[in-house]
Amino acid sequence: MFRILEKLKSKIVSWCVSERRVSIGDLHRQMHPSQCKVHTPDGNLKFVEQTTPSTIFVKTPSGYSRVKHSHKTIPYDVWEIRTDTHQLLCADDHIVIAHDGRERLCKDLVAGVDKLQTDAGVERVTSVLKLDRPAESMYDLTLDDTEHVYYTNGILSHNSWLAGAFLLWYAMFNKEQTVIILSNKNANAMEMIHRVRFIYERLPHWLKPGLADDGWNKHSVAFENDSRIISQATSDDSSRGMSGSLLFLDEFAFVRDTIADEFWGSVSPTLATGGKCIICSTPNGDTNKFAQLWRGANIPATADAPVGINGFVPVTVKWNEPPGRDDAFKQSEMAKLGVTRWEQEYECCRNDTLVEVENEFGQVLLYKISELYNQLLIGNS
Repeated sequence: MFRILEKLKSKIVSWCVSERRVSIGDLHRQMHPSQCKVHTPDGNLKFVEQTTPSTIFVKTPSGYSRVKHSHKTIPYDVWEIRTDTHQLLCADDHIVIAHDGRERLCKDLVAGVDKLQTDAGVERVTSVLKLDRPAESMYDLTLDDTEHVYYTNGILSHNSWLAGAFLLWYAMFNKEQTVIILSNKNANAMEMIHRVRFIYERLPHWLKPGLADDGWNKHSVAFENDSRIISQATSDDSSRGMSGSLLFLDEFAFVRDTIADEFWGSVSPTLATGGKCIICSTPNGDTNKFAQLWRGANIPATADAPVGINGFVPVTVKWNEPPGRDDAFKQSEMAKLGVTRWEQEYECCRNDTLVEVENEFGQVLLYKISELYNQLLIGNS
């Protein structure tokens, strides 16, 4: 019902207001900004102006959403991202949405390899450049909706900080807890701490917990209630020696198998003694540690239990759940990518996907789809 009301609201807005294309800078100035100081985890100033809630709506995949706030940053180096038909000037850590729904930092995009979601469909990244020009202030929007994505120059951008908000809440309202954030890249781990700090500094004064003496740094924050949040890149000895209360693993399927296996062995004793774990990732094959944990989560511990035999509760977000993903989107993507590539990218069915096969002797064997295909080719030749 909530999603229906959100879509109806955006339709009404699109009927009742005129549509104009304006720069985020012009939009920010129209919203009567005031001065502020919001810092990054390492103490550097990032945002210098903010606005109050507005009656301005911006285009998103599901219609139009109200701009709750906008923020002006200190000057940053300017990067240029080009796709087949779009161009975007942004900071190096501006977040865009890849064709598979994953968040990507602009500086990490690879021309000719990555594909992004745009208002014209999925397009290839054709160019990624750090421009030789003076640094400029950038602008961020915060939307009053549940999706937190919007189009910037036609390229889908992201401002969803839900995970950061949950982890901050957990540390604030539970004493003597250690929250450990592990991501497949160090930059992503630092970005999560940045989001936590940004949310913290936007809280009303009466709600903010006091900070411990060591406070904020690039990879952690400590509170007066003896809880702390620590972020690291995933390695085979990440969190070794630390007693974590809550472990958050980001894009765990993209951590190298050797590291993931060794790491999981080191944290399993902590989880076995009452620690909690949240794993968030898009699939990346059927043989890695994330895939193994996913399969275990999908085998019920008891007949009616929502919990799997390994203690995890599986939650799936399918390709058609994000706004704008309908059958027309599927047909358009299949026409561009082909059926096989569509199944790999959107249906999570890759050439290393495992299937059970019963041979002529009644034996049940596990095969990769690609291996089975090759065997069938040999058998029919």
